[in-house]
Amino acid sequence: MRTTHSIEMRATVVVKRYRPVDHGQPQREWRALDLLNRHAPGLAPAPLEADLKGEPPTVP
Repeated sequence: MRTTHSIEMRATVVVKRYRPVDHGQPQREWRALDLLNRHAPGLAPAPLEADLKGEPPTVP
């Protein structure tokens, strides 16, 4: 089974790195985390920053 991302767990942050195939996953995840943080704070991890154009794209 092929995955779309890898996850790195740090002491206070979880970083998701996406594979090169782009179907808009990093952008969708960032948008979803941002909306949840604005409209339902505490329901999901607060978005810190994103490098959506990086190689690979990351969403911490």
